Amino acid sequence: MAIRTGPSKPPSPLGVLSDPRRWMLDADWAFLNHGSFGSRLRVVQELQNTWMSRFERHPVRFLDEQYLKPKLDAALAAVGRFLNADPAGLVFVSNVTDAVATVLASAGLSSGDEVLTTSHAYGAVLRAIEVQCSSVDATPRVVSLPCPVPSSKEVESIILSAVTSRTRLVVLDQVTSPTALRLPLESLIPALRKRRIQVFVDGAHAGGMLVKPFPKAATWWSTNLHKWGLAPLGCAVLWTARSHRARTRPLAPSHAHFMGYQTAFSWQGTRDVSPWLTAPDAIAWVRSHGGWAALRRYNAAMARWTADRLVDAWGTTTAGPRSMRQGVSMVTVQLPASVRRWKVPDALRDALANEHKIEVPIWKDGPRWWLRVSCQAYTRPSHVERLINGIKAIG
Repeated sequence: MAIRTGPSKPPSPLGVLSDPRRWMLDADWAFLNHGSFGSRLRVVQELQNTWMSRFERHPVRFLDEQYLKPKLDAALAAVGRFLNADPAGLVFVSNVTDAVATVLASAGLSSGDEVLTTSHAYGAVLRAIEVQCSSVDATPRVVSLPCPVPSSKEVESIILSAVTSRTRLVVLDQVTSPTALRLPLESLIPALRKRRIQVFVDGAHAGGMLVKPFPKAATWWSTNLHKWGLAPLGCAVLWTARSHRARTRPLAPSHAHFMGYQTAFSWQGTRDVSPWLTAPDAIAWVRSHGGWAALRRYNAAMARWTADRLVDAWGTTTAGPRSMRQGVSMVTVQLPASVRRWKVPDALRDALANEHKIEVPIWKDGPRWWLRVSCQAYTRPSHVERLINGIKAIG
């Protein structure tokens, strides 16, 4: 159990970015679940509307490759600079769920192969692995990681010990979704690649949250920009190592399927590309209104304060050590035992929402119940206090 040292001091608001009027959220709510789908700044919605209006004025001309591809190339270049990633390896996708399905279909899996991931992986990723493995008679293997996690070293040891001669692909979270922890990719990826194992990094929460999100040694990496990157919903990127671009293709073949890696992804039938084109505008707007460094510092500091405050209030613990939460804008904390009277986590979640206007995800692992708080510029200490009081009232 974590030592109860009392909460640290919460960070000061950021000014423009912390102004609730700038966000499209209902200000009556304590919205502590930015990590699920993100939330939009009003100005980003306006920027997207501008792109949509340009499309509607002349849809054919707008989507014609001669006019659209330069815009997409420019957007990918801007996003690449933001993520510190080689733009030649980037393509736009709708979300990381799309990306992982694309990677699984492009990884060359066959009968007898194994795909390895961990018990802290996102549920949709686990399902995608199961489905793809079933279609080619490969074997999905989920390595059980403890919760709480004691250390990065133990995580590394558990994962590498589970690798066999049949392991073809390992899927690793950059920041785990349910437990909000950073896996030790700096040591894991080189060790796996040395064994000639392909590595897909699920960086769903990395873009916009982490200072240097791009894991250079990975085979594939994907991150959502509609979460911490503050882009419109439906904006993510997939990065592919040069050696694998020739066989990495979108799930929906279209006219450009055989015309090269980036071109194949740029056209998959008629779709709304405004989220992708808006991403550089959103990045630039934040840069000129307080800056990304300040936003990251605020979010991480608020997450640290939240962890201290909840642990102090409930006498419980976080899902992992502070060393695995560096720079992370979320924190997962164990709930007090009293909440188990609700029988299922969703019942407690719904009660917090219906009775106290608190939005926060809750899950359980054996007898332990856990709650994940996401912190964004609009998050206030009062929101965390409302959560504590809400649990006290109904827990």
